[in-house]
Amino acid sequence: MNYISDKQLNYISVFLETGDVQEAGRQAGYSRPGILKLMSNPMITNEIKKRQDFMLVTNKISKGNVLEDLIDIKNAAILAGKTNPRHFAHAIRALEVINRMLGYNAPEEVNQTHQIETITVGFSESEDITEQLMLDE
Repeated sequence: MNYISDKQLNYISVFLETGDVQEAGRQAGYSRPGILKLMSNPMITNEIKKRQDFMLVTNKISKGNVLEDLIDIKNAAILAGKTNPRHFAHAIRALEVINRMLGYNAPEEVNQTHQIETITVGFSESEDITEQLMLDE
């Protein structure tokens, strides 16, 4: 298939509105495996990128502008939270989005190394059993 179907266009539209891969897939009628296949289709990902770029240019949006707006929202929510604690939820949400945009929520690389030690246990003068144990550093 060398064209984007109506179902795929629906997925792209919902994804661009929500930013949520799973939700867009659900609303467009895709199963989880179908969503994964869709997002690995270069025709779909290129169309999403093309539409995102168009929206950024036509709306004059940059990451810097978005971060500034989120910081303003966070600060206003904190001030409003001093009189009504429910507003703190908006500040927390703004901080979550800022963290995600800056990549602070990315999983950290975990580097585990193991040391192998040999332990010799003697049961009698003529019989020894040797075991190797994996010990975490």
